[in-house]
Amino acid sequence: MNIAIVHYHLNRGGVTQVVLNHLWALDVLPDQLLPHVVLLLHGGQREGFPIDLSKRFPKFKIMEVVVPELDYDQGSFAKPEPLILAGRIESVLREKGCVAEDTLLHVHNPALGKNVSLPGAVAALADRQFGLLLQTHDFAEDFRPVNYRRLQKALAPDEPASLPGVLYPQAPQIHYAVLNRRDWSVLRDAGVDIERLHSLPNPARRPEPSSDRTTARQRLGERFGIEADVRYVLNPVRGIRRKNLGEALLWAAAARPGTVFGFTLPPLNPIEQPSYIHWRSLAAELQLPCYFEVGGENGLSLADNLAACDCVLTTSLAEGFGLVFLETCLSHRALVGRDLPEITSDFVQSGMTFDGLQPRIDVPVEWVGRYELLDMLAGSYNSTLESYGRPPLPRLAVGEGLECKLQNGCIDFGDLNATLQEGVIRKVCGNTDAMKTLVTINPFLRDEIFSSDAKYSAEAERNAAVATSRYSLAITARQLAGTYHRVMASQRGPLIGLNSGEKILDAFLNLSRFRSVLL
Repeated sequence: MNIAIVHYHLNRGGVTQVVLNHLWALDVLPDQLLPHVVLLLHGGQREGFPIDLSKRFPKFKIMEVVVPELDYDQGSFAKPEPLILAGRIESVLREKGCVAEDTLLHVHNPALGKNVSLPGAVAALADRQFGLLLQTHDFAEDFRPVNYRRLQKALAPDEPASLPGVLYPQAPQIHYAVLNRRDWSVLRDAGVDIERLHSLPNPARRPEPSSDRTTARQRLGERFGIEADVRYVLNPVRGIRRKNLGEALLWAAAARPGTVFGFTLPPLNPIEQPSYIHWRSLAAELQLPCYFEVGGENGLSLADNLAACDCVLTTSLAEGFGLVFLETCLSHRALVGRDLPEITSDFVQSGMTFDGLQPRIDVPVEWVGRYELLDMLAGSYNSTLESYGRPPLPRLAVGEGLECKLQNGCIDFGDLNATLQEGVIRKVCGNTDAMKTLVTINPFLRDEIFSSDAKYSAEAERNAAVATSRYSLAITARQLAGTYHRVMASQRGPLIGLNSGEKILDAFLNLSRFRSVLL
């Protein structure tokens, strides 16, 4: 069997790390299950990706191939050219001796809206009898209206309701893989046959060996001037909107003296740059103890940052899988911040605990204003519905949804848009009484970071044991090999429509899940 792994790029990021982890997983398979050839097809960008692939993965033949047509589309509108892309992919495969009869295409995030030619190319390749595993890490339907609108304009301008059938083609030789139970249920309810729907959780690997803590702290001090005796809280993210940097700044504002916060990577997507620059500038203006871009080429490695830190902070509002929940414990570090029950419930069911996480940060409604909240929510939510081609929700219904978001006269900080989040941060930075109120309502903002060593060291050890047994490379290798076998063993057949594709959008566009700051 030959495997062609297809993604838009190989830049640092969550999906690219999964690709690498899958390569590591394949490398631990017994010889009789190894693929003959593994091709990495991408659009040409590969910031931070290893260059010595054949040395890292000596058990199978691996080749990297640039297909420029796989790169992200430029601009808000692009002309779909699926047959050109499909032809280019098939040509590259044939050049490497890979034909439909013995080659599986493992395509990552084909329906995300980064390249409007890819969904049609996937269908065309299935029509040419290739077996395909389409792995969804992120959904355009999950409050990514810019992506969805781009897909709608390009692929279904006259019949918007037909778009799901284009994005999620169905045939016996097309299988789907998802990261968690939530996404599995969403696709099942939309009509994907459960015989072709696979759960493929990400493997969790501890970062490559790093320096010891003392050496890592020395490097941190030399590079960023962070003293060795301060408490170093690491936010190991690329600073895109769904990582909710404003909330991390709120933690920094509330932290006890002697605490600093490090943010690893800037966004690469130009659309994300203004938000990132805004939060970085606000942190500088308010003199918050924040250091940006402590990772990447000009900073420390992730392994060194983890060795240097005292605990890891997560403030993300949306995750496809949530590797941070696993990798933190594998690095024997405490994890504090925001809980995401729709993601962490899978880990909890496997036996992990997350006592350092909270599902919300409460802010008194009067700090923001109830009518201002309603205006914000109605405006941003209905604008989002419009972006998806959906009718607006009546203001009364939005008000009812807002009431469901309130608890004890407080709104979750994560439910505010960037402007209101900034207002709260400025309020607590400039008013001692306001800060006292905030930490009285949310004592964990100060307590968790300083109690993490004693309180969570045992938890980290327990979670590491679960992660090692349930999310190891060996387990992933068996899951991956079994899934690949089922795809290749499938009958070949014609493309068919998705029964209830609109249910995917219904599931994600629920007002209870809506977060204005993501837009």
